Amino acid sequence: MPNPTTFTELVRERTEALAGADVHIELSHRGGGVAARHMTYAELDRRARGIASVLQDRGAAGTPALLLYSSTADFLAAYAGCLYAGVVAVPAPLPGGGPRGGRTDRVTSVLRDTGARLVLTGSATAPEVSQWLAGSLLDGVTCLATDLSGLGDPDAWRPTRTRPDDLAFLQYTSGSVSDPRGVMVSHRNLMANQLLLQQVLGTTQADRFGGCSRTSTTWGSIAHLLHPVWLGSHSVQMSPVSFVQRPLRWLQAVDAYGVTVGGGPNFCYDLCTTRVTDEEIAGLDLSRWRLALNGAEPVRPATLDAFAKRFAPAGLRAEALYPCYGLAEATLLVSAGAPGAPSATLTADPAVLEQGRLAPAPEPAAGRARRSAPSWKAARPVSCAPGTSEWSRTETCMSRAGSRN
Repeated sequence: MPNPTTFTELVRERTEALAGADVHIELSHRGGGVAARHMTYAELDRRARGIASVLQDRGAAGTPALLLYSSTADFLAAYAGCLYAGVVAVPAPLPGGGPRGGRTDRVTSVLRDTGARLVLTGSATAPEVSQWLAGSLLDGVTCLATDLSGLGDPDAWRPTRTRPDDLAFLQYTSGSVSDPRGVMVSHRNLMANQLLLQQVLGTTQADRFGGCSRTSTTWGSIAHLLHPVWLGSHSVQMSPVSFVQRPLRWLQAVDAYGVTVGGGPNFCYDLCTTRVTDEEIAGLDLSRWRLALNGAEPVRPATLDAFAKRFAPAGLRAEALYPCYGLAEATLLVSAGAPGAPSATLTADPAVLEQGRLAPAPEPAAGRARRSAPSWKAARPVSCAPGTSEWSRTETCMSRAGSRN
C-alpha cells in the first residue's frame, strides 16, 4: 500500500511490514514490581478488526464514540478499531476528578455535545463508566468493554473506504480558559501533523518513545502513541498515577527501554528533581534520551535548569531538554526549536504581554521569564496539496451544528 493518505491505511501498511514487531509496551506497577504488556502490530490489527466488526454490526459507522481508557494499550486498539469501522473516535478523560468531579463535568459535557450513543472503555473501568452514565440523565447510551476475550470476529470485519477529508477523530480542547470545544481532525490533518513532527523533531524508526501522558490529550495520543506508529517504531507508556506515586519509575523506563524521545508537563520534571534520590540517580543511564519534551503547561526555566543539573550524573545532556508548544486546534504541534540546540531564556515585559505582544523587560527582575529554543519559531504548516496549508483545514467547531448544551 504505497504512500498511505489516511491513518487507517497507514496502520494496515505497518501491520503488513512489521507484524511481529512491538507497537506498544504498557507498564503497570504493583507494589515493588513492574509488569510489561507487549502488543505487536499484528495484535493491534487483530484486536482492531475484532472491535470494528462489533461496531459494524451495531451500524455505528459515521457516528461518534467516546473513548474512556486508563490502559494505553486498550486505548490504541480501540482507536484503531474505530478507524477500521469508520467510527469517529472522541478521546475523553475518565469521569472522576476529586470531590468537585471536574473530569465528570467535562466528559458529561463532551457526551452531550457530541450526541454519542456509544462509549468504549476497558473492563476494569466499565463499572465506573456505567455508574457515570446512569447518573448522566442521558438515555440510550451503551457502554462497551473492548478488552473482553473473544470480543467480535476479526475475520468478519469488512474493510471500509476512508478518504483523506474524513474525520480521524474529534478532539476536545482542555477547557482551561473556556468550555471544551470539539476540534474536527481529518486524516489529512493528522497525516500532515505527523509529517511535521517528524521534520521538526528529526524522528526516525530508530527512536523509542516513552511517557506517562493521558490518552485523552493530543500530547498523549498524537505524540506518544500515534507518532511511533507513523514511524514504524513503538512506545513505552505508564499511567500518570504510577508516575506520581513514584517518579523514578518514569526515568527507569527511559533507561531500561532505551527511550530517545518523550516527556511530560513541567511538573513531571519538578517531581523527578525533588523526589529521586542521589542513590537512585547513580543507578540510571539517561544518555540515550535525546529529546526530553516539556509541554502541555507553562515551561519554567528554573525547572529545566534544576533537572539538567540534577540528572547530569546519569548521563543526561542539558541540550536534550526540549520546550515545545502545541494545541488541539492545530492538530498538535505549533512551535519548537532545533533538536540538540540548548534552550535560551527571554525575560519578557508583562505589560506588553498583556497587549498580546512580546518584548524584553526593561529590567530583568521586573519581567516574566520564558524558556525557548534559541531560534524559537512557529513550525511551518505542511502542504499535502499544492498551495494548501493543512492548518487552514483544521476546523474548530462544536460537533452538533455549533450548539452547546
